[in-house]
Amino acid sequence: MRQIGIVREVNDGIAIVEVSRKSACEGCHAASDGECSACVSFGDKKTTAKADNSAGANVGDRVVLETDSRTVILYAAAVFLFPLILGIAGYFALGALSFAAAPYIGALGGFAMAFVIVWLTLNRKASKRCDIKIVRIL
Repeated sequence: MRQIGIVREVNDGIAIVEVSRKSACEGCHAASDGECSACVSFGDKKTTAKADNSAGANVGDRVVLETDSRTVILYAAAVFLFPLILGIAGYFALGALSFAAAPYIGALGGFAMAFVIVWLTLNRKASKRCDIKIVRIL
């Protein structure tokens, strides 16, 4: 996955790069008319990312960032699929109990537990790794 950003800070081979978030509104016909409330609210947000600066970019440079597609898919699966799987597992695990709300409590508990697990494991690992790389200075 490639994206363009602007280097805001450089420290010890790591650059802090400001990027525009890729919006789901890129193909939205209402976004060009300014009528889509979601596009107006969320379409022009900026965020910062930590990137490997092996290309030697300096503060203010426009750069091309690249992330391995497998890494993006892994993170997406961890954030979206893992909670769904644990929610379904919790639903069936407590479904055998005698009171009617048990499966729903189990689903909610499994769903919440998945986010805690993802936050505790992936957040720590991702903060130590630098999965984004500057591949070119524009």
